[in-house]
Amino acid sequence: KTLYYDKSLQEALPLHSISFPAFVFESYQMAGEKELYGEVFQGRVSSNMLRQSRYVQDSDGSWWAHSGQVCYLHDGESVDKAKARFYSPVFYVDAFGGKTAVGYYKDYYLVVEKITDALGNFSEVKNFDFRTMQPKLISDQNCNLTETLFDELGMPKASAVLGKGSEADCMEGQFEFT
Repeated sequence: KTLYYDKSLQEALPLHSISFPAFVFESYQMAGEKELYGEVFQGRVSSNMLRQSRYVQDSDGSWWAHSGQVCYLHDGESVDKAKARFYSPVFYVDAFGGKTAVGYYKDYYLVVEKITDALGNFSEVKNFDFRTMQPKLISDQNCNLTETLFDELGMPKASAVLGKGSEADCMEGQFEFT
């Protein structure tokens, strides 16, 4: 099942409804029918446990796992602002309500520069390979660096975990083109 945003990009439309532009609000994947849980888990899993795990029960008793939401607007923004960003997502909300913010390189909205989760953990691109439009040097929450080289077709050719600079692997002697 898939729910779509309304024209304001704020609320979900009812199931089996769609509007223009058709942006997905949330998707659901069937996790199992009511009878299946009784047969497989033999009473060890209750409906309350499934609800706490953020499964959603349908009117026929089947259980669905939802994807979370893709959000195109910050609070108070208009649809025109999202349109100016080419409808690039600004954050994601997971099934438990945690927000993951997305930061883009400059104001181009072509490549993601930084991702920050609900707890403040982040991954940040320090250097892009603009020939392939992919991250070349990435820093994580602990300031560990990972570098990737790409071949002529834009496929990863070599990768090195650099640690906090020069304390681990290195890409010395490796070149993009063979």
